[in-house]
Amino acid sequence: MHTTFLTNLNSITTPSFVFEALSDRKWKQAMDVEMEKKPVGCKWVYTKKCQTDGTIECYKTRLMGKGFTQTYGVD
Repeated sequence: MHTTFLTNLNSITTPSFVFEALSDRKWKQAMDVEMEKKPVGCKWVYTKKCQTDGTIECYKTRLMGKGFTQTYGVD
């Protein structure tokens, strides 16, 4: 029983790239279902890193997902 499970598990390849997934009907269907979901909003957060003398060392940005906008069971 475990041998059958492992054999089946190893026979299904997991794509590493989009073009690989798109070439398989089942992966494409799973992608289509995911694309039907409402996307979560996002926003850019900006900060700057300063040195001890007050000069700017570097500018930093981060794209943050607004997880708080999700509705349980919907998103």
